[in-house]
Amino acid sequence: MRTFFSAGLSDWPLRQLPALRRSFRRHVEPCLSLAASCHRCAAGLALWLIAVLLNGHSTTGQPYSYLCYGGFLTGVVIARPLELSKVNFDPRSSTILVKILRYLLSVGLLILTLFALETIFLLVTYRDSMFWNLLEYVRFIAAGFVTVFLAPWVFTKIGWAGTLTDGTSSFAA
Repeated sequence: MRTFFSAGLSDWPLRQLPALRRSFRRHVEPCLSLAASCHRCAAGLALWLIAVLLNGHSTTGQPYSYLCYGGFLTGVVIARPLELSKVNFDPRSSTILVKILRYLLSVGLLILTLFALETIFLLVTYRDSMFWNLLEYVRFIAAGFVTVFLAPWVFTKIGWAGTLTDGTSSFAA
């Protein structure tokens, strides 16, 4: 007489773990990362507001630095899950010359983004307004996004980099 354990059914849940893990990565993790991005964005703005209040309601100096750091990090936090799901850039791919060219192109894209958005935002408002500070936060979010998502996407589209096809992150190794 075969029992539950001798029929090979005892390890059935363990055999289902890879499928459950893939399903979790596909459906649940993007929602969690979006919620975490919203919380981090709010945390960055809260840090800036505290710095403004402690600085005598002035938005220059240290509060401005916090605004820039927080905006850039918010852009990175928003872009990284997108990069993993859409591009899955492999930084180890290509030769050393192509890696140098990728570096130069990414720095160029970053500088272009910062200068273009500054020029556009100066047409909308002047530098001493609170609205300018909000636009600066958006400008640095765009800079982080361009650095982490757009540059690797461009590299893979023009053939300067490969993608990780096994679904792992480049930081897993």
